[in-house]
Amino acid sequence: MLTFFNAMRYQRVTDNLLPVFYLLVLVALLVWRSDVHDFIFPAAAPDLKVRNPQGEVRYGGNFYYWIADSCFVDIRFENSRHSAWSFDLSMDARAGPANRSPDRTVEIVDESGKAQVVTFRDSQVLHFPIVVRHGSNRFTLRVLRPTDWQVRFPGDPMEYMLELRSLELKPLPQ
Repeated sequence: MLTFFNAMRYQRVTDNLLPVFYLLVLVALLVWRSDVHDFIFPAAAPDLKVRNPQGEVRYGGNFYYWIADSCFVDIRFENSRHSAWSFDLSMDARAGPANRSPDRTVEIVDESGKAQVVTFRDSQVLHFPIVVRHGSNRFTLRVLRPTDWQVRFPGDPMEYMLELRSLELKPLPQ
């Protein structure tokens, strides 16, 4: 008799496990759906680096860049379940002393050749909506106007056409 009751107890436990198993499978499927998965397990933040032929200047804990005619913005993005993400690339831009005109025209070009052009006077925070793909991404930032180097500093080979600071990436709504 004792073994019969133990068998009945075991049967009831296994009957109750089946709905629990189905519930776990349902939860797993929901979690691995891309939008739920990205909410629970966000992708790592993109790594942003500026490649400037004239180098970088460190002041305190900040970096800024004097651009002559162009530089590269390299963005490495890993751990993404999507093939592409939209970001806002923002930067503080100031007209440099290499040309007396306070007006600057700047363009950013992605790897496919798509260009965005912005014109500003003196200084402005520039915003470029960009698409970043999984892996390495390179954007070229060019100074379109002015291009003539009017002011030179004795003993300094650098061209101070454009100053960039505070480059930042923020995700845009998908």
